[in-house]
Amino acid sequence: MTLKIHQHDRFRMRKRFFAPAAVRRGGAATAEHPRATADGVPPEAPGDDSAEPEIKTDTGSENYQTQHLVLLCRDQSGTAGQYREKYMAAEKEFCGEIKSDRMTAFSIRNAQVQLGGGRVEKSSFNQASGWDPAELIGWGGDTPLGRALAASVDHILGEASRLRQAGVPVGKLLLIVETDGEATDGEWWDRALPKVHKAEREEKLLVFPIGIGNVVPAINRISCKRPAAILKDDNIEGFYRWLAEVLGRVSRSRPGEEIELPPTDEWRRIKG
Repeated sequence: MTLKIHQHDRFRMRKRFFAPAAVRRGGAATAEHPRATADGVPPEAPGDDSAEPEIKTDTGSENYQTQHLVLLCRDQSGTAGQYREKYMAAEKEFCGEIKSDRMTAFSIRNAQVQLGGGRVEKSSFNQASGWDPAELIGWGGDTPLGRALAASVDHILGEASRLRQAGVPVGKLLLIVETDGEATDGEWWDRALPKVHKAEREEKLLVFPIGIGNVVPAINRISCKRPAAILKDDNIEGFYRWLAEVLGRVSRSRPGEEIELPPTDEWRRIKG
């Protein structure tokens, strides 16, 4: 079933994310305030045939009706094992900050897709009020990044479709990809990239590639809208603080309102 995308739900992106940027709904973009938007529509194909859980939202207030979706696609190969302690400490602080902000806690829905050791596993979407740190073991082995990207796009667009069919307004869709960019599933990788880029060009999804560890150039192919942001001094904590602020601003977004992305200077490596 194809759902019509109404004008008040549309966004656009006109500039790379890591330059001074803004996220807005409606209106014309300028060089100072480019548009970056994402709204959900049904995916081309489901990620798998597993039954989806019943959609439950605790709106708490009329202000929490619009649901914004965030999916973390996380590389659990060598990188996760190497930075496990930093990951866990950073995500614990991050989850606490998200839950302490009622607007963010009840208007953000999150899920994860984890990859490594030749496998891809996904969690169901739930409201951020129940977001707890994920256990990072470090699976090692092969890195099926292509399969994970394809599954991530299907998962987040599918969730947006289910919410809309249930009458729940859907706002922005963010896909955060944390990896070193080294994919070992070449055929899947070649098929997944066009799927990701199509969703970006059709303004359905915002994709943020985050480079961790010994990053390879292929990471810059994940998004057709922006290059990867590479962590400076493995500053995972700084990145998650930044992400918490981003989600706080996203949760308060309204039609026609511009949202400035916070600076990335604390954690992002700048090429000389």
